[in-house]
Amino acid sequence: MRVYLWITGCTFAVLTALHIWRMAADKSLLGDPSFLGITALSGALAIWAFRLLRSASRASGGSGA
Repeated sequence: MRVYLWITGCTFAVLTALHIWRMAADKSLLGDPSFLGITALSGALAIWAFRLLRSASRASGGSGA
């Protein structure tokens, strides 16, 4: 489960970073509500996955794999 959360969190974090990078390069995307919504949603999903990963690590006693 922890590997799945790690991969999911990293995937959504990369997607969010790429969206922010694209918005920095193309300012017209700042006015596109669907692009902003997808960026916010992917950021929220990344945060959620990492929070679940942290709580799963605490529940298992912080052991490795």
